[in-house]
Amino acid sequence: MTPQRQPGRLRTALTIFGGFLLLLAGLGAIAGGIFVAFNGMVFLDGFASCLLLAVFVLLLWKFRLNWNGPTTASIAVCLFAFFGMLMDSRGNTLYNAPLQWLFAPAGATLAVDEIISHGGGSTGINYDFVFVDASGSKVGGISSWIVMPFRLLEYLVLGSLLVALVGWLRPRIRRGADWLPPPG
Repeated sequence: MTPQRQPGRLRTALTIFGGFLLLLAGLGAIAGGIFVAFNGMVFLDGFASCLLLAVFVLLLWKFRLNWNGPTTASIAVCLFAFFGMLMDSRGNTLYNAPLQWLFAPAGATLAVDEIISHGGGSTGINYDFVFVDASGSKVGGISSWIVMPFRLLEYLVLGSLLVALVGWLRPRIRRGADWLPPPG
């Protein structure tokens, strides 16, 4: 019987070092992802909206939520609306269009400006919803006390529609299912 050869110290050290580098790379990727997601949500129109929609639809699909189980679906829609109001207060062109239609003076468009303040070791980000005319002059604005409940309402309606759409679509999209209407 021949004794099994033990790995050398150099190989063991390189294996540990390689594992440490993989761990470091994974942590760096997580930190970088959080950084990109945070900056995208703060500074890019529509980034938070798309991220929230994608996560919500994936959760609806994964947990098979639909209006047949109204309690669970209602809780999911309320949580979606709450997080949408908090994380997407900036909105996007589509979500901000009703605000412009309802509150903008004639000939003005809605612009969203970031107000970034630093103090006490933290950074605060607020949004200023202003109406500007064709020359770029400020002609009015909307208070966040109007925008935030409006955003909550938008996400409640959107979440309800998504639950209905995913609940209708999910049973029709499976392998071998004939979900298309008959020709005719």
